[in-house]
Amino acid sequence: MFYGGTSMENYNNVGISHLLEHLLLNLNEEHGLNNYFDVDGVKVNGATSREYINIYGYFLEENKERYIKKLINTVFCQDFTDKMLEKNKKIVECEINQYNYLSKSKMLQNSLLFKNSIWENDILGTIDNINSFDAETVREFRRNLLVNGTFVLALRGDIGYSDVENYVYPYEIVKMVNAYHDYYPCSTPIFNEKTYYNKKENEQSNYSEITITYKLENIRRKELFPCLAVFNTMLTCLEKSVLLLRLREELRYVYQIHSYPELFYEFNIFRIKTKTLKCNEDRVIEEITSVIERFCRNELDMQQIFNIAKNRVYNEILLQYENEPIISTNQLAKSVLFRQPTNAEIIDILEKLDYWNVQMCIALMFGKMQKNIYVSES
Repeated sequence: MFYGGTSMENYNNVGISHLLEHLLLNLNEEHGLNNYFDVDGVKVNGATSREYINIYGYFLEENKERYIKKLINTVFCQDFTDKMLEKNKKIVECEINQYNYLSKSKMLQNSLLFKNSIWENDILGTIDNINSFDAETVREFRRNLLVNGTFVLALRGDIGYSDVENYVYPYEIVKMVNAYHDYYPCSTPIFNEKTYYNKKENEQSNYSEITITYKLENIRRKELFPCLAVFNTMLTCLEKSVLLLRLREELRYVYQIHSYPELFYEFNIFRIKTKTLKCNEDRVIEEITSVIERFCRNELDMQQIFNIAKNRVYNEILLQYENEPIISTNQLAKSVLFRQPTNAEIIDILEKLDYWNVQMCIALMFGKMQKNIYVSES
């Protein structure tokens, strides 16, 4: 995992990180990572986010040396041909077309939320940009990210540090063990605190899709993620969660409501999404914002639902830690690059977490109550 994505790009090369991710997996027609891993029935994949590019997968312990060497050599050393660049451009173009068709509202919402900063652009980039990149532009971007930048090789399994040093020789890539660092080259977006109404022209609509996005204060505590996870579960993730009970069972304004945090290094947000009849949209927004504000002012007693939510989060993290090693390994890499706690650390924090810790932490994070409200007719 290494820094990449929208936050490492500029307006002229938006989407180049996503293209590079595809190239790293398919640098060679016959011996690319995808084909190489497929032969033994193991897996490799890639992901590009706002702040990183991640190449991840799994392999049999008996073949660890061969696969680690192949991974390192391909990602850091192997070049690509013009033919492979053009082939991957076409693949990315298809992905962009499909995404644009299915996610127009989401793209518009993010462009308004982060307007006037590089983050208003989608991670995938645009077709015009993708087709404009020549080989040398992509190579230079790759060199800056991989050779000159900071990256993490995170491994889980029966692999010792001395083994890894031998596997990556002579590339001299492994430099630190259990290290944290303060270097952070990614851009931070502008957050637009406004209300937007996306109305359909010349078309009658009965429903409104509502998204309320809060900007969170960056309190630099390891309890941030566990507290947000528990609070999120208290709001929408249980049968008797606060917003679901209020808006569906009592007022009958909505059928379903979802919430989730998005964590970055210097910028965190919390989204709440639902759908309601147009005649109810103002009351739904008022109810949601009121619950958030009253909880932060300690005017709501949510102790009982807290205990249930904490147990749910604890069990989900524990199951993920024990049964989904790829996700836990990715989290380990993020702990170095972005100072997020590992799953093991989250479990430890949850064991000691009480209701007042969560209430205080959430009040600090939501402190200024900065929010962006997006209402789209459907």
